[in-house]
Amino acid sequence: MTRMTLRSKGSGGSAQSTRREFLKKAAGAGMVLTGSHSAEPDSDFRARSSGHSRMAQGHPAKPRRLLRWKTHGVAEIPHGYQVAVADVNGDGRLDILAVSSVESIVQWYESPGWTAHAITTRTTKNISLAPLFRPGYPSRGVALATEFALEKSTEGGTLWWATPPGSPDAEWSLRRIGRLPTSHRLRWADLNGDGRLELVDAPILGYGAAPPDYGVGAPLTWYAEPEPLLWPHASAGARNGDGWDSHPIDSSLTVVHGINVIDWDGDGRDEVLTASFEGVHLFHAAGRGGNLRWTKTHLAAGDQDSKPARGSSEIGVGKAGGRRLLASIEPWHGAKVVVYAEPDSRAERSRLWERHVIDSSFHDGHALACADLDGDGNAEIVAGYRGPGTTLYVYYATDSSGMKWERQQLDTDMAASGVVVADLNGDGRPDVIAIGASTGNVKWYENAGTGDG
Repeated sequence: MTRMTLRSKGSGGSAQSTRREFLKKAAGAGMVLTGSHSAEPDSDFRARSSGHSRMAQGHPAKPRRLLRWKTHGVAEIPHGYQVAVADVNGDGRLDILAVSSVESIVQWYESPGWTAHAITTRTTKNISLAPLFRPGYPSRGVALATEFALEKSTEGGTLWWATPPGSPDAEWSLRRIGRLPTSHRLRWADLNGDGRLELVDAPILGYGAAPPDYGVGAPLTWYAEPEPLLWPHASAGARNGDGWDSHPIDSSLTVVHGINVIDWDGDGRDEVLTASFEGVHLFHAAGRGGNLRWTKTHLAAGDQDSKPARGSSEIGVGKAGGRRLLASIEPWHGAKVVVYAEPDSRAERSRLWERHVIDSSFHDGHALACADLDGDGNAEIVAGYRGPGTTLYVYYATDSSGMKWERQQLDTDMAASGVVVADLNGDGRPDVIAIGASTGNVKWYENAGTGDG
């Protein structure tokens, strides 16, 4: 196997025809692209063969030991769209949940044998699910976004609260949460810092938005759980899931494709990151209860040179060398994997983060996650695409700044539309779980370490 090391110098400058020829020859030779891969202008390309030293300024550098992976098939699911993990049955093992965006399929797969159980077959055009199964938390179930139609921005978007029955083979009870057209991403978050979770709903479009610009802001919204769901000893009738109150967060962004929930500043309450046509933004809440006040901070512009699709499509957060990084796929459903470096000084943090393209080979990029997979204190990036080539990759930072990356091919039979990272087998190593669109599959990739012991 041959590896190629690539170093990024940002995203400015003019393209070189030799770069395209180099990539073409590399692909034909079966090379694995590694390092900070970018077909953007001003990228510096270097190649090396596996088992040989990489030369840097005339001195040999020891090749990095990449993680080993063991692939496990979980299920076949036509038009797979989103995947999640949770301990659904309370046996201490993480199970996998998945939806089809075309068929009426919402399922969970029971660990460790991955027996399929239907959550519901009564919903259509499923697009997102957010499981809520946390030890000690009183409410248990799955929030589900359905009836998604990008071309109908005034229709659909019904949200459901699904609760498990007594039997694993029975379909779950459904209660309506609300309706928000083009609801596209659901996440649970503690926005108040009180230990009580809220449901964040990110519609991709604003009401009446139409191509090519989709120039109506999407109504980013949060829902408060009904009080009876939080009563530990309430009867089943009282805990029916009716009465979700909705509250606005923002409606200024267009084509909000990705969101991420994280306690950004360590204050005990979660913030919301968004990836949209306008780039990457951070939303911070102040106040309590239903009277939250929101502050929006613009962190990154995304790809504003591409048209009509622009901006950012997915968003992940990690650290390299103690420095916070953002990872994204750009533009919307785009070809580029991008890393943003947090400004070093407090004075510089008022400006947008520095953008580095590390890969530009995707076709319909749609899956991204960040996590420290190898335990070295630096985040890896898992990213994949749904278009021709259908490949899932892992990217490793090779320098302390997180600006140089090494790429490892994980699977070519995975038209990745969604990916999550979790320790699925309880061995202490984070694993990768992905769902494929045209490949119609769910797989998990067991992290077998580097072999260093």
